[in-house]
Amino acid sequence: MQFFRRLNQPLLAAALTLCFSVHAAGKAPAVVEGTRSDAKEIAAILESIPTTTPEDSTLAERLLRLNMDVKFAMVSRFSTDDVQQSGGTLRRGDVSYLFTTTEPNERVKAQCPIWTTFRVTRRGKLWLPATKSANYLMNGPGHCKVP
Repeated sequence: MQFFRRLNQPLLAAALTLCFSVHAAGKAPAVVEGTRSDAKEIAAILESIPTTTPEDSTLAERLLRLNMDVKFAMVSRFSTDDVQQSGGTLRRGDVSYLFTTTEPNERVKAQCPIWTTFRVTRRGKLWLPATKSANYLMNGPGHCKVP
């Protein structure tokens, strides 16, 4: 208890602010099932999905660099039946994010013939590509395959 009394109050406030800011920056948006067509809502989701490509840190940045827009997103929780029938690939609590995009340009198609829809599964804080298109978009040209 004496440790906290000896701390400089402005320093403590700054440290707490930094901790909460860092925590909030990596936080995924709350799961609200349904469809999304509002650009701000879709952007918030895409900005919370990390990529492994060296040029981009989020899926929003990667799609922007590839000149692709997301027109529509559908968010839903997997049912108990979905989980049971998945053969162990899905877990209780997993959330499905289905995105519809504009047509990929010829450069993207040459690297990987992706579709205009892709699905990502959120498991806690993890974002897992569920389709070949999602795998390519999240992980780059070397991942043009079904995960």
